[in-house]
This record gives sequence, structure tokens and C-alpha cells, in this order.
Amino acid sequence: MAERLHVIARVRAAPDTLSELTASIRILVDEVRQEPGCLRYDLTQSQDDPTVLIFIEEWASRAEWETHMTAEALQQHGARTRPEMILDVEVHALDQIA
Repeated sequence: MAERLHVIARVRAAPDTLSELTASIRILVDEVRQEPGCLRYDLTQSQDDPTVLIFIEEWASRAEWETHMTAEALQQHGARTRPEMILDVEVHALDQIA
């Protein structure tokens, strides 16, 4: 059986479009949670800087996460958002070591 994959993704939103971006992401979260192999897909927000949104994800395998990265839900989210809404993105695919 393939090893589970943990993913942390940080999105820094433009302050003036934060509510619009968050609304789109809430739709995304609901859709992704239904995807094959998705064990956890949570959206969190920094208490210190509300423009920092963090996805905490767990996938049954890296292959299922890679499928998710090209799936319909992310494509639709991309169509709902404008480039200026997101200032920065950082994604880390992680192996659990302890």
C-alpha cells in the first residue's frame, strides 16, 4: 500500500479580495473533500494575519494528490478567481517521519 501524503499549502491573499477568495475556496473545500483519496482537506486562517490561509491536507497516496492537482475542482476554482486575488502560494508535500 502506498504511503499517505501530508500537504501544507499557504496562500497569501490580497486584503481587498480576501472575502471573495475565501468564498471561492469554501466551495473548493467542499468539492475536494469528495475526491478519491482525500482523507483531510481543511482550510485555516492565521490569527495574526487574516490574509494568510493555510490548507492542511492528507491524501491516501501521492498519486491521488497529483490527480487532485489537475482535477475539476481546482480548475473551477481557478476560473472563479483572478490572478490579483492571490499574492503568493507555497505548497509542501510531506512525508511523516515520526
